[in-house]
Amino acid sequence: SRRGDLACRGLVARRCDADGIDGAPALASGGATAVVAAAVVASRDPAAWPEFLRDGEGQRWYPGCLADLGVPKPPERDPESKQALQREKYNALLKENRKRQKKQDQQEREKGRAARAVAADPDGREESSEQSHLSGPKDDGRPEDPNRSAEDQEKFMLARRARKDQEREQEFVAFRQRVANAPTMVLDGEWGPAMNLQELESSVNQLCLCFARNLEADTPVNMVMTGLRPGTRYLEEVQRRFLRGIDKPVTIAGEPYIDLFPRERLVYLSPDAEEDATDLDFCDPDVIFVMGLVVDHGRVSGGSARKAALQGIRSRRLPLGDLCGMSKGRDFVLTMDQVFNIVIDRRGGTSWLEALKKHVPERKLLRAPQSAPVVKSWHSENKAHVVRRRRLLRAAAAIAWLALWARLWL
Repeated sequence: SRRGDLACRGLVARRCDADGIDGAPALASGGATAVVAAAVVASRDPAAWPEFLRDGEGQRWYPGCLADLGVPKPPERDPESKQALQREKYNALLKENRKRQKKQDQQEREKGRAARAVAADPDGREESSEQSHLSGPKDDGRPEDPNRSAEDQEKFMLARRARKDQEREQEFVAFRQRVANAPTMVLDGEWGPAMNLQELESSVNQLCLCFARNLEADTPVNMVMTGLRPGTRYLEEVQRRFLRGIDKPVTIAGEPYIDLFPRERLVYLSPDAEEDATDLDFCDPDVIFVMGLVVDHGRVSGGSARKAALQGIRSRRLPLGDLCGMSKGRDFVLTMDQVFNIVIDRRGGTSWLEALKKHVPERKLLRAPQSAPVVKSWHSENKAHVVRRRRLLRAAAAIAWLALWARLWL
């Protein structure tokens, strides 16, 4: 049909080119162009989006949004499946073991406290509980004393909480001084609807590691989380899992980052980018780095690079192929905390080689071709030891799983 109706009239003038048109001229042309135009117009209306994409309040279309990328619906695990039931039994067993261990630790602490009291007062001349109540609580930083009255216990807990809040506030003040002239790292939270519950929890776990590393780093970055509108699943999970004062070490914005920052300053860190990041200066405050908060197990392959192309911003990948000899594909995909640690190390003056050596998993380095000079220099001497250690770890893990399964089914 004449080359697909001229490739559907240039995909309806490149998706209507963000001109706000209604697509009526394209619809009047008929044929395949009409079908594509109808899809384009519908994709601009959030009410016509799939239900899993309608996440949060104030949703709208913009270049590079999930509706524009056409991400698939994340698969949800069946709660009645055999694997889900086994995982539920395993989690229940772990929870029971934690409770038992916590009770044992508490008993050991009480025994140690009693032994210290006897050693400090062997004649038994310790003041009574009434005298201790009259003397008031002693905020000495020690755990709660069961001999204290309820009122003194409450005063002690309030004083300790106030002291911890003050220490946390001092840490945040020092952190703000360190990031005064630091570059900005944008955490793209628009990928929430593309993940199921398990993937979303894994993403938040990796985000916690990034926040912890940034707080303790000598050369931190200004962290800005974007795309987290009120009511989004990702924001609710972050607020549920995170500690108090999440707004202090990071800035949360509901708008997408293309509405907050100039596009010429944005650089999307993507494993599918064509160019590597060796030409970037991670100490330049004028550069704004973007990292996607997504755990998709390869389901949205190339999504971050396509998003950067649709938004007209640069995209860069880590030099894993040039320095580590890896082939482009799944080995290029690292977790969020690994990428963030590499960026922080590069800001601290660490070379690319040392940063990648420290944070790239060994299994990916060992899968690289032996002709790669960097990988060979890293592991040529210790490869046999690494392989032997991996076999021992696999054997130990298999034995542990067998013991666990035997305990579950017996």
